[in-house]
Amino acid sequence: MQAHGDMVYLHRKTVNSAGNTWWYLRIEGTRKYGWIYDPYLTTKDSDENDDGIAKVMWC
Repeated sequence: MQAHGDMVYLHRKTVNSAGNTWWYLRIEGTRKYGWIYDPYLTTKDSDENDDGIAKVMWC
């Protein structure tokens, strides 16, 4: 089990026949990959260089 607040990289999103969103992700600093149900994810906006822009990058 991972700690609350771990950084993850989102690789793929899918919506099943019940309308539920799932994400395929990797936990930062590990080789752990897997699917997670969307309500279990939270996002945190980040501005790495204080320029007022939060950048979103997809793998």
